Amino acid sequence: MPQITNIIETFNKKVKAAVKKRMIILLRINSVLFIGTGVFGYLTTTNDTNLFVVLFFASGFLLLIGGILQLIFYLVKPEKPTFNYLYEKMINDINEDTSNDYTITYEAYVKDKEVIRRAGVFSRFVSKHFRFKLKFYNDNNKQITVYNSYLYSQTNNARVTYLDGYYIVIPSENNLKFQLRKKSKPRLKGTKFKRVKKDSDIRVYKEEDAKPVIKKDYVDLYYMKMHNPDVKKIIVAGIEDEIHVALEEENIPKKVTKLDIKEYTYLKETLLKQLRDINQFSKNL
Repeated sequence: MPQITNIIETFNKKVKAAVKKRMIILLRINSVLFIGTGVFGYLTTTNDTNLFVVLFFASGFLLLIGGILQLIFYLVKPEKPTFNYLYEKMINDINEDTSNDYTITYEAYVKDKEVIRRAGVFSRFVSKHFRFKLKFYNDNNKQITVYNSYLYSQTNNARVTYLDGYYIVIPSENNLKFQLRKKSKPRLKGTKFKRVKKDSDIRVYKEEDAKPVIKKDYVDLYYMKMHNPDVKKIIVAGIEDEIHVALEEENIPKKVTKLDIKEYTYLKETLLKQLRDINQFSKNL
């Protein structure tokens, strides 16, 4: 318990320090803008030129924007303490627990962007933000890789989110390229897919002219997750030697802004429950 108390205290301090750092930077910028606005305001009263009038209003406008940003940065807490510190310590806590069956490796903010392209589940051009990557061995001694992922595309008018959840890579003896999904179509470059089934729950795509049938375990996983009320999105994809699962469900680890023992315990138990679930369904793939 003292170790957990120390983690909680340190995390809350890191959040406050990160907010303070951003506020100090903005305060310095706003101070310069405030002085500039005052100087240009004074010059507009002592000079006839319109240049100082323009500069006065421009600096005043920037000062207003800076004030709004300062308020936003104060209210919206930073994400990095959650994944650079909290979950790393939480994984260490889990690994040190002798009752836990897993030894988990943890990396925050990895750049493994090619993993998304490998199975063609999403467009190669989506923007990729990995909050963390976990690795552990399941009960069949397969090394499972789990990415806490935010995949999106941005236009001038809107942001489209493709996945805000887990992207899971599972070693498998699979040798068939296929995808099971509810919407959209495969995006695997260089591979032509044929849709072999479509209804309100599933679209089944298989590599064109491929003879093997899609293993029942893959279809069972899709339907099991699809009918789970906590699951918002499930895609199961196969490539040679791997199964990729895009899974968006409730309580995926997100930014934490304030922490106490009750919240820490809940976050830890939720993560462990999700990893046990991944361990269980990965054994059959």
